[in-house]
Amino acid sequence: MCSRPATALVCPKCEADVASQPYSSAVITSVGLRVYVWGTYRDRLRRLLELLKYAREPALGDWLGERVGRWWLNRGYPRHGYWVAAVPIHPERRQERGYNQAERIARGFSDRTGLPFYDCLARARATPALHGLNPEQRQLTLHGAFKLIRPVNQRSILLVDDILTTGSTLRACATELERSNCTSVEAVVVARPAFNRSDR
Repeated sequence: MCSRPATALVCPKCEADVASQPYSSAVITSVGLRVYVWGTYRDRLRRLLELLKYAREPALGDWLGERVGRWWLNRGYPRHGYWVAAVPIHPERRQERGYNQAERIARGFSDRTGLPFYDCLARARATPALHGLNPEQRQLTLHGAFKLIRPVNQRSILLVDDILTTGSTLRACATELERSNCTSVEAVVVARPAFNRSDR
């Protein structure tokens, strides 16, 4: 990610830069569900997420998930009671990319926290990019975009995604889960923009 030589996946300087984000410990509720936010989508963390998403670096997802999990435990957030689920991507996108970046983060988070990973959601259909759409258009675009593939009744689900912007994707996933009688839905994300303005 930088020009410094390193034996680890991420060099100590970059890791320190990523860990010192001002949104650490933020909890957002304005998107219709409680979302725990680890960092700010800028600088080194933005670069890490771009490499994960577009440069075929799946191990970065495991690394980020482990760091978010460590933060979760250090903040004293629940160690029991949640089932961890990744926001799904469409099978065509997964084949193109080789993996679902949110799932890699979720599995790393699960491994670190001990909260069990539960693969319960899938994309029912592909959707166009949400960038530039207003909230109503996003809601219409995402209507019916997700489907349940395993039962969630009486389970508390913790959704995991890479970036939170408007919260439309998380809200659409939560709607599908709530329709299936889960106990509760919350979310944890790696980052959100410094100004909430983009395309989720």
